[in-house]
Amino acid sequence: MPFSTASRRAGLVALAIVALHFASFDLWGQPIVTDVRYFLYYAWQVSEGAVPHLDFFENKPQLSVFLGAGLYRLGALTGMDPLIAIRAGQLGLAALAAGLGFVVFRRLGGVASGFVGLAATLSFGLLGALPAVGVLPKLAMIVLGTASALLVHDRRWLWAGLAGGLAFFDWQMGGPPGSRRRSRRGSQRAGARARCSGCVAVARSRSRRLRSTTPLGARSPLRSIR
Repeated sequence: MPFSTASRRAGLVALAIVALHFASFDLWGQPIVTDVRYFLYYAWQVSEGAVPHLDFFENKPQLSVFLGAGLYRLGALTGMDPLIAIRAGQLGLAALAAGLGFVVFRRLGGVASGFVGLAATLSFGLLGALPAVGVLPKLAMIVLGTASALLVHDRRWLWAGLAGGLAFFDWQMGGPPGSRRRSRRGSQRAGARARCSGCVAVARSRSRRLRSTTPLGARSPLRSIR
């Protein structure tokens, strides 16, 4: 679908806003708190060869853990602190979620609607603060569920199904937007609902503060940060 000059400019402005917003989060000084710390531990374990549900148990789907393990290995291979690699990757994923949200709301109601939706997304501080700590479950679901709805809108059924299926492996509610054919308007609304559901799920599961001790073992490279 061709984009007008005004539409491209709006997209570039939105991109700049998203980049500035997520660049404001500190990657180095964040304490490892809330239950994000557990998923950091699982990601480290998987990067060392552990098998979920065999070597450790977590009742949630494991896509976020595997993404974290991949970022851990990428950091180790490139000489970057693995914790910083995970945090940077997670913030990048959060930025992608915000960008996709802008696209969804722009298609629903035009450029002004896109910026209102983007402002609402960026005002939800946990979508930046928690990825800056470490591996955040449901974040990939928000990205993949929204992408699935947009792909359904564009009638790219194969890719929509793939994105929807992967969303399910991060959180169970992530699959429905791409699970069956919808009208274009319906797919856009499904994308908006997926984003709202993901944000609410993140807020409800992360709002309580857990005790500050971490489960990281004595050998973990992440142990030095509290």
